[in-house]
Amino acid sequence: MNTHTQNSDPLQAILSRLEGVRQAGKDKWQAFCPVHENPPDGHKRSLSIARGEKGNPLIYCHSCGKEATTAILEAIGLNGEGVFSCLKKVRSMSGGSFNIIATYDYLDALGKLLFQVVRLHPKDFRQRRPDGKDEWIWNLKGVLRVLYRLPELLAADKDVWVFIVEGEKDVDNLRSIGLVATTNPGGAGKWSKLADDSALHGRRVTIIPDADDTGRKHAQDIAKRLHGKATEVQIVELPDDAKDVSEWLESLDCRTAEELAATLVSMAETAPAWKPSVVSTLTPTAKPIEPYRPFPVDSLPEPMRSFVVQAAEAVGCDAAFVALPLLAASASAIGNARCIELKRGWTEPAIIWTAIVGDSGTMKSPAIELALRSLRKRQLEAMRRHDEAMEQYREDLDHYEHDMFQWKKDKGEKPTKPEEPIADRYWCDDTTIEALAVLLRQNWRGLLMVRDELAGWLGGFDRYSQGKGGDVAKWLEMHGGRSMVIDRKTGDRKTIHVPRAAVSITGGVQPTTLHRALGRTNFENGLAARLLLACPPRRMKRWTETVIDPATERAVAMVIDRLYSVEPVLGDDGKPEPGIVRLSPEAKSFWIAFYNDHAQEQVDLTGDLSAAWSKLEGYAARLALVIHMVRWAADDSTLAGFDVVDEVSIAAGVALSRWFGQETRRVYAILEETEADCQQRGLVDLVQQRGGSVTARDLMRSSRAYPTSEIAEQALNGLVQSGVGRWEDVGSTGQGGRPTRRFVLADIVDVDTTPETPEKLEVSSTEPVKAAVP
Repeated sequence: MNTHTQNSDPLQAILSRLEGVRQAGKDKWQAFCPVHENPPDGHKRSLSIARGEKGNPLIYCHSCGKEATTAILEAIGLNGEGVFSCLKKVRSMSGGSFNIIATYDYLDALGKLLFQVVRLHPKDFRQRRPDGKDEWIWNLKGVLRVLYRLPELLAADKDVWVFIVEGEKDVDNLRSIGLVATTNPGGAGKWSKLADDSALHGRRVTIIPDADDTGRKHAQDIAKRLHGKATEVQIVELPDDAKDVSEWLESLDCRTAEELAATLVSMAETAPAWKPSVVSTLTPTAKPIEPYRPFPVDSLPEPMRSFVVQAAEAVGCDAAFVALPLLAASASAIGNARCIELKRGWTEPAIIWTAIVGDSGTMKSPAIELALRSLRKRQLEAMRRHDEAMEQYREDLDHYEHDMFQWKKDKGEKPTKPEEPIADRYWCDDTTIEALAVLLRQNWRGLLMVRDELAGWLGGFDRYSQGKGGDVAKWLEMHGGRSMVIDRKTGDRKTIHVPRAAVSITGGVQPTTLHRALGRTNFENGLAARLLLACPPRRMKRWTETVIDPATERAVAMVIDRLYSVEPVLGDDGKPEPGIVRLSPEAKSFWIAFYNDHAQEQVDLTGDLSAAWSKLEGYAARLALVIHMVRWAADDSTLAGFDVVDEVSIAAGVALSRWFGQETRRVYAILEETEADCQQRGLVDLVQQRGGSVTARDLMRSSRAYPTSEIAEQALNGLVQSGVGRWEDVGSTGQGGRPTRRFVLADIVDVDTTPETPEKLEVSSTEPVKAAVP
């Protein structure tokens, strides 16, 4: 901290250390408060500063409605002692001040101090973290929230009860009588902000809530989160109208510590186990969601097929999580080099937008990274070449400037200024429409946009523009590979024209985030309909030694390289344009049959699904184009020709389109789910994984969410009431046992997602052979 500066005016010293200071009147200012980590007002200027009648500073924060003068001064490095003598005059505008009366250390598992909770008088709480220089930073930005007294909790015997209370003072009081206790920082409602509560897993837990509605709700939240993870979970209400455990202990101060501890342990031992309200949370009228159907890996050609299977097994994720980004990457490698013609005047570009949908921890990011590894390596190599070219350019520029100096004197042949090299770009992540237009103009083939969190892309529309909807309109143009014009106020080029703006997209997103980011707007403008979605059920992670065969990975990298080697054709005006690949007669017949069937399906749809079906029609052709080009790049000996899409490729595109249609139906239904519906879907997925039928005892053994057969049976009864399934009598075992019954999921019409031709998509080798590019 800078504590050596001397200043005769303490108010100016304070203002100089605050952010966002602005004048708010004569001798009045407003600024951002340095204490609040997440201000409820969205980080407005909640701190008021004024000059008092005698010139002394007056400070008051409106964000939380409480005085925190000492904390504010410490947050900006002015602790009121030994800095400016007149800072002792600083007080709150309301005339109050605070004194620290207690600090509570939060340590990591190894005993290192992470942060402190500070108790102030008058009663208030603040949080601070060490800055490494014997000073404090009054916020917890970037700090992991851990359980209070974590090292002691980890060291405690697994068989003893752990008491969870609402405040650090309560924990310390329980510790003083020999019990194991803990709490979360921030008080009621903040349990979900913990980085990890695994120290309580496998333990016997008793929750003692404060005697108010907030405290009881907090206790229920903790119980829900620990249910199935802790060995036992109880909630114990304190007797004698005590508001918290500290007050209750104080009322019994005539008893010894051993007696008090024994009383609380007895309460825990005799309290009933906490049970979730399974049946009451289900919605009998909720429409059941179709079960997930595996991604049609067989529709992919080699080596793409083997790569997807091996990568999914290596990562421990669904095959769709690898296949979707790989398809988008392959499409971007083709880009504007080729398009597929369905009839004269109707072509489709190699542009694919994919989104893998899954909760946190479902391995979305590792799957994307593995699928795009070869593309990342290609980009790294391109940037290395660009760095070398830039070094040469700077050297050439120096020579040019020297030659220009000589030319101005000698008036000989005028030197030619060297052109600055442009880096080859294959992918981008976070970019504005204007910056993207520049990249597309420099890279005629197009780009792949990769976003680990697609919500950032959806939430960034019109971030830097005054208009509403302008960015979305440009993205819709890019999905069609159409021309795009950008007008700029600055820059050496005021108008940027991109003849064919081709951008494929891939990324991941959580279901709730996707629902919020899309809203109604992006359904109504057609953006949502252009996303190919996959949301497989969550699967339990299990260790595997599986790795991708290096030969398979090299083969995929070779395919991507050959796709990038395809050049466009020259039009009549001498400018590059996409080469056209056409359907073989057999493929054309197959396409017409699909087109008519698909149109009939769309007649029966309305709203969002109808919009999605209209895009899936074109996607069938786009996916067929990608399959065709991958087969060519992999030297598939059965291919009809480089510029002819055969029946095998069109059948694969149709199979993939139909799978995406079924999955779109599922994801749209998931996005409309209530929390109760989501719980019901999770149960249906669990039953589906067990073959579509279970007994109550089977369910109890399959998931900790159903700790008794009674709770499991209630949950299955909820599915029966919703029309998702039915009970079937199994009968006795024939050895005198009681008759049992089994829950069976209702039959759902299957959607065929396999290619409708007998041929399989095979290639001559998983090691592509280099060939001349047409």
